Amino acid sequence: MPELNELIKEVMENSAKWGFNVTPDYDGILMEALCLCGEVGEFANCIKKLPRTLSQRNGITEEQLIVQAWEEMIDILIYWCKLAHFLGMDVDADWKRKQAILQERWGGSK
Repeated sequence: MPELNELIKEVMENSAKWGFNVTPDYDGILMEALCLCGEVGEFANCIKKLPRTLSQRNGITEEQLIVQAWEEMIDILIYWCKLAHFLGMDVDADWKRKQAILQERWGGSK
């Protein structure tokens, strides 16, 4: 698995290559944040449908819904990566810092 910063670099390179927003100004951050929220909503919509019957899902199987949820999770990751880049995060370092905080707070398993 690539380091998180490498994944962000790849997302930004692809975004530029494919003509998507790569401008880290307020409007760019706002747009990516709204896109992220939309994708989270689409993911939640997949999850809420899981307990429904097949006929209530218009013939969409549980397996198909799960695959759709995976797709939405990847979209969420893409927008999250763009926002991390726009906000200047060093995600690998920030991840390690946060893990140390959580380890101190929660320690081992209970």
